[in-house]
Amino acid sequence: MFTKALRDECHTIHHILDMYDWASGQVVNFKKSALCVSRLVPMVVGAKLAWIVGVNFVRCHERHLGLPSFTGRNKKQVFVNIKNRTWNRLKVGKFVSSHLGAKRFC
Repeated sequence: MFTKALRDECHTIHHILDMYDWASGQVVNFKKSALCVSRLVPMVVGAKLAWIVGVNFVRCHERHLGLPSFTGRNKKQVFVNIKNRTWNRLKVGKFVSSHLGAKRFC
């Protein structure tokens, strides 16, 4: 989620997550969650906002789930890299599955 670094916005996020928990029955694991702020936000403010939401504070994620957190202006290059990595993994999957006697997938 992207918001402004304000206390009221953090309370709203926490409220939304509580409503999600209530409506879906799925609980957000706050111990595994983290809040990342812009370089322009002082670390003290970021830590305070993370405390309000109930998550850990990290200065910046380089990657999340194998994908870059921030793409900058050159989004085309980032997605070309993702496409190439995905395609290479699919090719390896075809190679491995064909040697194991499994059916090939396209």
